[in-house]
Amino acid sequence: METKELYAALQHTRLNRIFAIGVLVVSWTAFLMTVAPTVCFWDCGEYVAAGVSLAVPHPPGNPLFVMLARVVSLFLVFINDVGLRLNLVSTVATAFMAMFIYLTIVRAFVGWIGVPDTGWKRVVVYVGGVVGGLFAAFGSTVWFSAVESEVNATVLVPIAACTWLILVWAQSTDPRRDRILVLITYLAFLGIGIHMFSMITLGPLFLYVLIVDPDKRKDWRLWVTGVLMGLVMYDISWFIWAGSAAALISLVMAVVELKNRVRWQLCFYIALFGLVGYSTHIYIPIRSSLEPMIDENHPVVRTTSAWPFVDPSAFISYLQRKQYGSESMISRMFWRRGSFEHQFGIEGHMGFGGFWLTQFYRFSPLDTERSLFTGGELAGWGKLFVYLLPLFFIMFGAVFLFKKNRPVAILMSTLLLTTTIALVFYHNFSDGTRSEKRDYLNWEKNQKQGPQPLVHREVRVRDYFYCVGFMYYGMWVGIAAGGLLFVLYTNRRKVLRTTIAPICSVLFAASPALPLSQNMPFQTRRGDFVPFNYAYNLLMSCEKDGILFTNGDNDTFPLWALQEAYGIRRDVRVVNLSLLNTKWYIKQLKKIEPQVRISFTDKQIEELEHGINPYTQPFRYQLPEAGITVDIPSRKELYAMRIQDLMVVNIADAAKWIKPVYFAVTVSDDNLMGLGPYLQMEGLVQRLVPTPVNEAGVVLLV
Repeated sequence: METKELYAALQHTRLNRIFAIGVLVVSWTAFLMTVAPTVCFWDCGEYVAAGVSLAVPHPPGNPLFVMLARVVSLFLVFINDVGLRLNLVSTVATAFMAMFIYLTIVRAFVGWIGVPDTGWKRVVVYVGGVVGGLFAAFGSTVWFSAVESEVNATVLVPIAACTWLILVWAQSTDPRRDRILVLITYLAFLGIGIHMFSMITLGPLFLYVLIVDPDKRKDWRLWVTGVLMGLVMYDISWFIWAGSAAALISLVMAVVELKNRVRWQLCFYIALFGLVGYSTHIYIPIRSSLEPMIDENHPVVRTTSAWPFVDPSAFISYLQRKQYGSESMISRMFWRRGSFEHQFGIEGHMGFGGFWLTQFYRFSPLDTERSLFTGGELAGWGKLFVYLLPLFFIMFGAVFLFKKNRPVAILMSTLLLTTTIALVFYHNFSDGTRSEKRDYLNWEKNQKQGPQPLVHREVRVRDYFYCVGFMYYGMWVGIAAGGLLFVLYTNRRKVLRTTIAPICSVLFAASPALPLSQNMPFQTRRGDFVPFNYAYNLLMSCEKDGILFTNGDNDTFPLWALQEAYGIRRDVRVVNLSLLNTKWYIKQLKKIEPQVRISFTDKQIEELEHGINPYTQPFRYQLPEAGITVDIPSRKELYAMRIQDLMVVNIADAAKWIKPVYFAVTVSDDNLMGLGPYLQMEGLVQRLVPTPVNEAGVVLLV
């Protein structure tokens, strides 16, 4: 290498590191300024509780995140609030993601422009990288997860790292460069221990390998290994067996087939390290066997006879998310649970189009379909055009990159489309107007008795499912920015090269200030102690050893966090009504301290099933142990009798007034099973009392 080329390479290495660290520091600083000071709503409370206590959260589990959270909670003891300690994990992870996106864009440009050895080339490469890295970090959806203890932000690190590494592999001249493919496989499958999103990039990355390397494109061994490892996206049990078989067969063939040893070895290491990465999930049955307080699904590997014959069905069911239905997500997406207009358009809880439009800036606090067209149709279309400018911009970037480096353009495009449009089809969010397929078929089979069983509209805004997609969206903005600068700096017209190009360079370099300033006011959690205080007040509204019925995630998970992570009011047993429909949870309530008195035997619990309400008229029923009489709702008021309905009555009766029973204020009347007249308001809970309560008897705790 000539001295000039060597100098350019060394200078590029130095500048590249400086800008990469700069992107990391700038994004992390913004997240530190807006990070939540304590536990947050939704799944965050469960992850805080599970992380600190090494528990088993909801399927399909997040074992690597739980273990990471445990380590961080121990090392950052100088930070008083344990929720803040785990929130910081997300801030650091998202900042590293931004750095990897920067490095990816730089690699993409260097792949065809070469090492930047002139001033204008450096501007093109580094400005494009900085813009893409910071836009990826400061998008509304990514920022929301970056400041709370959520897996959606942490999983961005292995995904972004794998994206960068695949370009490192493609540009490497090292004869042993395939080791990078093994590393990518390991990181991708390791990331599944944080969130399943980690596997979503495997398809585009595999496609890129086949496009770039003709030898691998013709290697049937790699095709078979890739398909077998890809089964992780369809069926976990198939993947475990197929991956193990692939590793074993490849090892044997590497010994037997000497001429193709290198190819078989690559297949062996890919299968082996994929399984090793996924092996963090072994934590789940091991920890579950010790019966922690939070042990969702109790996914232990049950011994059915003498070792080594065991029944892994509970563990496999947990990994397959059977708690949320037995139907595969892939097969379910062919039965639409919402209209395309709501799923792809602008809809408050699920509309991908609305999420896309408002990622980087907005005209009003919400910019729903109504506010988008405020001020008349003409003004509304004008707003829409402005919102679509980033889309037009990245369309230019796509055309530009296809001309300069088609394989990389295909990679980047498939990554974006897979994590956005394809996910809209895959997730198939419900808008509240349609039924599940099985429910609709049963409804028809029963001559359409009762109302059509509609799936509830998504209970919260679901944009976080597109975190990866909006990360790539920001990356494409950077690619487009670098592409436009390249066009300007290489234009024949002098005014474009010497005047317009430098001005655009400055504007692009400053452009991340737009999403930064626009999204910071909406995504900041600074001073937000509402989740902690709400959970604290719910727990403190209960007397010692109380049983507290809760309704959903937000009146359950923060309470778990306070009990398991903060050690507050662990004497109160939180009984989640949704989980009360599962038999494993009922058994845990009976067995694990603080215990809940339940009169059903384990055999009777196994026999509990959902069914049609047998009472056509309100039925007066006297609870034999509690000595109170309740009016069980009729079929007209409560068409289906759920397991939770039976358990509410059973627990209220079996308590025998030995332990006080409470309902959170969020529990609706249709979940009370006739106990409403006996509930007395105390703080943020309603207490079950032995005599009916009138309006004058309501007690409020201050």
